[in-house]
Amino acid sequence: MLNSAPFSPSTKPQQQITLTMVKKIAPKSSGNVITNFIRQEITAPEKRAGNTSIAISLTVFGLAVTFLRSLGDMLGV
Repeated sequence: MLNSAPFSPSTKPQQQITLTMVKKIAPKSSGNVITNFIRQEITAPEKRAGNTSIAISLTVFGLAVTFLRSLGDMLGV
């Protein structure tokens, strides 16, 4: 049973055991450089908004270049 007093001498060893047993597991960094780069920079959730913005910008630029190269003579460019 748990004791109602959080810092009584009878609960200190149990708290120490519990704290030492809890560990944070670091994400695996195994793999080669390319795999690590893709995992950490491209598919990482915290960088997804910036990557989406870059992808949309490059798509619009590419479509504009394609449009102007194919139909630019009609526009007089």
